[in-house]
Amino acid sequence: MMVKEELHKLDPAIDVFQITAEIYTGEYVIVQVIDILGKIIKSEVLKEMPYKGIEINLHDQAEGIYLVNILKSGHEPLMKKVMIIHK
Repeated sequence: MMVKEELHKLDPAIDVFQITAEIYTGEYVIVQVIDILGKIIKSEVLKEMPYKGIEINLHDQAEGIYLVNILKSGHEPLMKKVMIIHK
């Protein structure tokens, strides 16, 4: 029940979404997109996380819920759920 309520709070993105993590601006990070089955479908190593964040395009993936992890050595991962829809 809690998961269902949580999913209703997600704002859907149409193919592309922007990820920002101001606390990691200028830092070396790894950004991963993970599907509902736990498979990493996209991974990007950034030598410096831009202040404006990065744009992630999932037009070639199925509609649904994905997890985005931002990983930095020595820190807990930042995780965010995104919902992708195609128009």
